Amino acid sequence: MKSKRGIIKGLLFCSVILIVIAGFINSATATTYYCNSCNDCENKINSALEGDTVMLTSEIINHAGRCITWKNSNLEFDCQGYLIGGSGKKEGIYVENRFNNTIKNCVIIEFSVGIDIWNSSSILINNTVSSNAWIGILFRHSPGSILTNNTVSSNREDGVYLLDTNSSIITNNTVSSNKRYGIYLSESFSNTITENTITSNWYGVSLQHSSGNTITDNIIHSNERGILLWDYSNSNIINSNSVCSNSDLDLYLNSSSENQGSGNICNKTEGWNDEGTINCTYPCSEVNKPSPLISDIEIAAIILILTGIIAMVVYRIRGRTSSAKKISEDKTQVVTKVTEGKIMPQDKKEELKETGSDKIPTTAEVRGEKIVTGKKEEELKETGSDKIPTTAEVRGEKIVTGKKEEEVKETDVDKIWIIDEIQRERVDLEKKREELKRKREELERKKSMLKK
Repeated sequence: MKSKRGIIKGLLFCSVILIVIAGFINSATATTYYCNSCNDCENKINSALEGDTVMLTSEIINHAGRCITWKNSNLEFDCQGYLIGGSGKKEGIYVENRFNNTIKNCVIIEFSVGIDIWNSSSILINNTVSSNAWIGILFRHSPGSILTNNTVSSNREDGVYLLDTNSSIITNNTVSSNKRYGIYLSESFSNTITENTITSNWYGVSLQHSSGNTITDNIIHSNERGILLWDYSNSNIINSNSVCSNSDLDLYLNSSSENQGSGNICNKTEGWNDEGTINCTYPCSEVNKPSPLISDIEIAAIILILTGIIAMVVYRIRGRTSSAKKISEDKTQVVTKVTEGKIMPQDKKEELKETGSDKIPTTAEVRGEKIVTGKKEEELKETGSDKIPTTAEVRGEKIVTGKKEEEVKETDVDKIWIIDEIQRERVDLEKKREELKRKREELERKKSMLKK
């Protein structure tokens, strides 16, 4: 199947290359003409030389009768997307006994036949042919023609009709909502119908007395019948088509033999079986299931990534919690410990409480080397002292001033040592308080980060 598709695409590619080569050969003398009416376009086409191009520059509406009678070869007519509209009679474009012409980018509506090719090989590219009274595109006795990327719809009989036309290619077209046949071959041989979308016609593809044709890789849905081979249509190949949701039958053979195919998708057949099976190779129910947006492997990868992210977040939260706990413990140690591993005795804490402070002084005012609590400062004011003691110390109910320190020296040397020791401890304690303040600020900053 793939090799045949490759051959088909190779033929298309070679055809395009030949057209391009012909264009280059004639490029030195090729001329582009412009037209704006049926008569104007017809005159320009029929007076042009081989390799010339005629381009439509405006819409043509409600033309009575045939628009263009083509009497020249090796030309290109480009409508540039403009409309050619008729009144339900004759042909939009009629080509007879001419060869190697290209018609592209035209919108042709409301004639009897949109494009009628008689005994002429032609290439039709990117045209829209619809709402004609009989047939959209008609090839009669015109071998070697190509239809690609056309939209053929809503014609009152057939979309594309090949009569006694051989070795032509119909590919990548959209053929829909035609009253009778989407694509109809009668007495036509060795044609290729591939990669088209054919929907909502009476019959999608019909072959009558036509043999040796290849129908492959098409989507043929929502017709009354999908593919019909009848009246001695023999030795045709039907491969890898999706023929589903057709109301009567998907594939139907009548009075035809030696046809073969495989890889088709369908449910209802009469007279047809894919090679090695009954009916088609695949039922429509399996193919029409909506495909998952992502594969199982992709789901597993996503789960793995999410698991890793969650683990990383948990690890960081635990690490920050441990850090916060350690900082809290350090704060407690700073409050309770004094430098050189000394801890303030419990009885000293009680003595401080008796002086009016319920904790180690945190609001002690530091002025140079002078340290005093709020309560003792009031007591000093009552005594009339205008000087804050430099060695003030609160222990029990005593305040030790500079003057009293001399008395202590005479009476109790041990108390002097205690005063000096406490003085050093207080200086160290203030340093610890500064460190504690810094750690508190750090802790608050980390708490803010955790909340975010």
